Amino acid sequence: MVLKNKPILIDFLNAVIKPKTPIKYVEIKNNDIDKNFIKDKFSSLDVKATLAIKSI
Repeated sequence: MVLKNKPILIDFLNAVIKPKTPIKYVEIKNNDIDKNFIKDKFSSLDVKATLAIKSI
């Protein structure tokens, strides 16, 4: 996944989540989460966000 407009994503996340400290940075990492067992469902993690106070 290529993120073309991080400021829009940051604004969206801040509007939806309404964190006490606003999100200042987002990073898209390898978003596929490996299955531990054959019967596990596919999962993905799309966004890792850092708050203005540098916590994740």
